[in-house]
Amino acid sequence: MASTVPSLAGFPYENAVAGAQLSTVSDGLGKALGVGSGVLVTSAPVSSPAGQSGLQDGDVITKVAGQAVRRVSDVRDLVALAADNGEHAIDVQVMRQRRTLKLTLKW
Repeated sequence: MASTVPSLAGFPYENAVAGAQLSTVSDGLGKALGVGSGVLVTSAPVSSPAGQSGLQDGDVITKVAGQAVRRVSDVRDLVALAADNGEHAIDVQVMRQRRTLKLTLKW
């Protein structure tokens, strides 16, 4: 089931993932995509803050701030923690077309 991330509305870090639709990667999908686990970006419009940070449809977020993520809530919690600590950006690792990339989400 996809989760729309703008549930973070009203917080300064909402723009880091705002506009993206995320879904937890199932075991079967993880095997097909060549990742053990992670969070699938099902939609990240180029005009959205998430898209402007470099996320693309089909990316699988595997790490946020160096920590492995398995569920959508992991991504949200780590972004919220960074914002609560006064940070304005967070590094994420994604798999895109079987290649590992590092992106920085900013808010």
